[in-house]
Amino acid sequence: MRMKNYLFLLLTVASLPSCATQGEATLNQRITPIGVDQAYAEIRAAIESNPKLSIMAEVDHQANAARAGLQMRPSRLLIFGNPKMGTPLMKEASTIAIDLPQKILIYQNEVGQTVIVYNEAAYLAERHGIEGQEAILDKMAAALDKIAGKGVHAP
Repeated sequence: MRMKNYLFLLLTVASLPSCATQGEATLNQRITPIGVDQAYAEIRAAIESNPKLSIMAEVDHQANAARAGLQMRPSRLLIFGNPKMGTPLMKEASTIAIDLPQKILIYQNEVGQTVIVYNEAAYLAERHGIEGQEAILDKMAAALDKIAGKGVHAP
């Protein structure tokens, strides 16, 4: 029963549209004309080519669903980070560790488009009450935009 609940949660979260908190955007979403696998490979390569970043984990939600005998559209998650940026934020507010390391989700939506999704750095700061770390948050936002941008290009 636990596995079914877990898979249901994964399937639900993977299919959520952009969320909002009191009118503020919490997620960046980009549509790309390339497929999930190619966008994933481009983003993964961008992370790997940055010596300041490390990939912590990779999740293939579609493959996990298939192992449970379920079907779903492609959905892959990259979990990565830079301890020199994340640690000061965690020292400021330990709860941000629930959102760090950073994540980028690449999935196929219900109309067949490839979507790239990641958290807004400003939202994370607001969510966890982080103040006085604007330089780190600005760098984080710029890095996420640049990395996600590698998956948004014409074939």
